[in-house]
Amino acid sequence: DHPMYSAMLNNRGFFFYSVGNLAAAEANYRLSLELKRKNKEPAVSVASSLRNLAQITYARDPREGEQHLREAVAAYAEAATAPPFDHAKVLLGLARAQRDRGALPDAQATIEQALAIVGKGLGTRHALYAATVRDLGLVQAANGDRDNADRNLREAIAIAEHAHGAEHPDMAPFLETLGAFYAEHGSFAAGEPLYRRSMAIRDRF
Repeated sequence: DHPMYSAMLNNRGFFFYSVGNLAAAEANYRLSLELKRKNKEPAVSVASSLRNLAQITYARDPREGEQHLREAVAAYAEAATAPPFDHAKVLLGLARAQRDRGALPDAQATIEQALAIVGKGLGTRHALYAATVRDLGLVQAANGDRDNADRNLREAIAIAEHAHGAEHPDMAPFLETLGAFYAEHGSFAAGEPLYRRSMAIRDRF
């Protein structure tokens, strides 16, 4: 029951996940979570196991995965010093789950919460802030708010360029997201340069 054992289980779960043994990873994450709760370990430690467990379970059972994400968000919220990066990443995971099931107002509210956390803890020029702005644009696009979606998807590219550099491979998904948005609305002339730029970046790496 020692806290070091629960941490070892969590780390072993990550190892199994990294080599593709999802069943073993899930079993270790569940044991780790059970011990952490039994030992009343700090909320941040509990949240890490919930986050890892959600990553596995969501693909099989979105309802269970979303519940783990909700519990992780609650754990980070009650922590005295929640790491802003980890807290925001879990919020983004929850927002994507909400978006997947069509709960767009909930998804937007969750992303706005993540934006506040990232902006305060990491700054508005951080790569995670760029990803969060992009996710906000995607939710707005899904909700038919084309003007704000366009603005935020373009802003996400600008922030990502500042964080990564214009030719960094992590720029490709940002460019493709805006390109897909334009293509979906028939603006092929606007989308094509974004796809060309993305392909040029990917070809170099």
